Amino acid sequence: MPVSLVDNIPLACKGGDYGIVGNEPLRSNAQGRAYGVETLIRWQLPDRLNLTGSFTWYRSEYQADKFSEYLPSAWDNLFIINMSGTYDLPKNWSIGAKLSCIGGAPYTPYDLDKSALVEAWDVTGRPYLDYNRYNEERNPTFTQLDLRIDKLFYFQKWSLGIYLDLQNVLNSKFVQQDAWSSTGEIINPEAPKNEQRYRLKNIPMESGSLVPTIGLMAEF
Repeated sequence: MPVSLVDNIPLACKGGDYGIVGNEPLRSNAQGRAYGVETLIRWQLPDRLNLTGSFTWYRSEYQADKFSEYLPSAWDNLFIINMSGTYDLPKNWSIGAKLSCIGGAPYTPYDLDKSALVEAWDVTGRPYLDYNRYNEERNPTFTQLDLRIDKLFYFQKWSLGIYLDLQNVLNSKFVQQDAWSSTGEIINPEAPKNEQRYRLKNIPMESGSLVPTIGLMAEF
């Protein structure tokens, strides 16, 4: 795979941080590999219970050249777990649940010492990654539980379904690497220009909340 001569990182391993293809010099001697195993389990009780579960373990790695060690790529989440099921209750009630869990993606820490330099920040307007520590850190594992309750009403020529859907019942937060920005304040204005530094502030990057939904379904 092509690897950048700027930071010695293959393009396929840069994840969402990489923008336009072709705006930097490349060479084509990097190598990548991906391997893993997946299992699927299904359990049914006729007209009552339906359970499905899957577990995936995998690795996605690369080496900049044949003399380098393999390092985790941006897609190396390690594992994915999905479990879902429905249970039919008397009087046309049913309850369902889905549990999803994914390992944290690796990320490269920022070189905050370099990023804080006024001359460095003014060039890019953003912090610099420390590619000497490429993908050494990992985001936390993310787990989400969804629940749903359905009720069906049957009439002579049509049926009506009412449901309550609760996404992310645990109110889990999907946490990613903190973002950093400059406050514009120089903390050492008396220093030589090439040693002056901005005060940086971190911005937590997390999302996720409980999302309730009530719906109707009619079939004729």
